Amino acid sequence: MITIAKTELGVNNNLTHVKGKLVEFFETLYPTKNVSVSLIYKTLSDEIKRRTNSEITCKSEEDLCSNKGIGRNEFSRMVNLFVNRNNIYESWREASQLLSSEGFKFSEIRDIKASWNKYAFERMDISNEPLLTFRRWISNEIKTFETLSTQYDIKAILDFIIQRIDSNAAQNFGKDLCFIKAAIIYEVIESDPVQKTNKEPKEKTT
Repeated sequence: MITIAKTELGVNNNLTHVKGKLVEFFETLYPTKNVSVSLIYKTLSDEIKRRTNSEITCKSEEDLCSNKGIGRNEFSRMVNLFVNRNNIYESWREASQLLSSEGFKFSEIRDIKASWNKYAFERMDISNEPLLTFRRWISNEIKTFETLSTQYDIKAILDFIIQRIDSNAAQNFGKDLCFIKAAIIYEVIESDPVQKTNKEPKEKTT
């Protein structure tokens, strides 16, 4: 059975009203979290539009709810993406320190930072299917690198993954090289393999 509920949202000024409700929601449930309400609104709005405009034929009530609606579990997953993510700026500070320690030039770090910010905000859009595919591919490549190498520095990871992109043009996803580097570094920081950085095993004492 489909239940219709009347909301407080009016026809006029609904954008302001919705954003206000989002602020109220996040401040109540996550008072210590710093979230971007505008970004959350855009993500939810884009996802609703995508589902509304979907041409999938719904043959049952379950199909209708699954393809056109956003369920409680899915909404909770979307919210968790916003409130549990690492702070972009704190993550970049960690990344820039690693890049500096590995001898990257100032101009390289500056260019990567610009692409880092772009990737970080695009990454928040869960309706961006091409980017989700791109992220999954990078994450899988990082795991592959971990199984094949004992050298966990940024340069080694970048060289490994970029070489595999170059050897398979279909995996390029239409992104420029600097964006790809920034995305790889971002996912490395998120997965944290570089914390294992090149530590030689301790010799056993007898």
